[in-house]
Amino acid sequence: LKFHERLKRGHGLAVGEFGARDHPSFRFGGWGYAETDEVIRHFITMPLLTFALGGTMVLNWHWKDMEACLFPWGLMHQHGIHASLRTNQWQVEAALKPSGKAFAAIAKLFSASAFRTFRDPAKIVVVVPDEHLLGAEGEVRWSGLGPAGRVSAAVFRSLEALMRLKVPFRVVREGDLAKVLLDEQPYPSELVEIALFPIPFVWHDETFQTVQRFVAKGGIAIITGDFSFDPDRKRNRPERLEALVGMAVVEGVASPIVLEQQERVRCVATDDAFALTEWWGTPCVRMVPRAESDAKVLATTEKGDPVVVARKVGKGLVVFVADAPEFRSVDDTLRLYRALLPRAMELAGKKPERIKWGLGGRVNFREEPPFVAFGRVQALQGLVFVGANLTPSTPT
Repeated sequence: LKFHERLKRGHGLAVGEFGARDHPSFRFGGWGYAETDEVIRHFITMPLLTFALGGTMVLNWHWKDMEACLFPWGLMHQHGIHASLRTNQWQVEAALKPSGKAFAAIAKLFSASAFRTFRDPAKIVVVVPDEHLLGAEGEVRWSGLGPAGRVSAAVFRSLEALMRLKVPFRVVREGDLAKVLLDEQPYPSELVEIALFPIPFVWHDETFQTVQRFVAKGGIAIITGDFSFDPDRKRNRPERLEALVGMAVVEGVASPIVLEQQERVRCVATDDAFALTEWWGTPCVRMVPRAESDAKVLATTEKGDPVVVARKVGKGLVVFVADAPEFRSVDDTLRLYRALLPRAMELAGKKPERIKWGLGGRVNFREEPPFVAFGRVQALQGLVFVGANLTPSTPT
């Protein structure tokens, strides 16, 4: 759901074409059979998550099962009754199916609560690398089935890591980058402070220039992965690293896809305030500081090659990571993001309380549950939070 968010364009998320999957015929193959209890959870969870992501509507396939053919996705049985197998017993219910009752209950909740919400001015955006997504490795399957390629899977890991960190953020597409990052917004509170660029690699010159201007005006750009490739997938723009990060390229991978074949190297923090003291990564580019470089190296490989570099540019800050953990796992990505975001804000001169609130500090737990992600909605008199378990494990 988060991947398809378009709130920065003023478009609310609309979820359609989902339905109940507990018809007895589905048990014999196809359509992803689920027990009735699981279907009920689905019909409660989907509206709540859509609401938490700033959505405008969530729709089931249809109201009543059709009588002319077998397409049992409706909320009401075609003959006025519905039989379901629950706890090893068949239960016959009136016209409204269990999924319909759950859907009606959650609709009544929203109606009775009468949340008066308005646009939540999230200060952090994740920029989806649309140019890099072109091709089979960037495919995102239809009907919510998720990523089908290694590049699209890496983007999804980036989004999940931030959600698990409970960081409020919006999703921006590369095609909208200039408008979101550079245009004067109606209200100062809507201005973006941090733009995260996971696995960019393939940038048009216009995209690079937009990032330069965003940072020069006071923005913070966090970039994980090389950005010296042109739209033809060739490393023809090594001067970008020198211009933005103050580093000269020595060598780099021919394609980010080969990173999974590389042997991992130990990376260590050289900055005392960088929270991730060490990790095993696969840097995609080897670089050295240019003469009289003003860049600050936050982490290196064991051999001393810079891996994480921060540099002030104009009124803003750039943090470049030669490692691209999004290609490996959500856990690796989460650990690096947890260190990158607060350190970048510190280096940019943000106040401690602003850093805490900007990175989700409004939510506190006595014992932190690592599997919970949060969506946040700004209401008239406060904030509404919706939590979701992103893993198959059951909390104890």
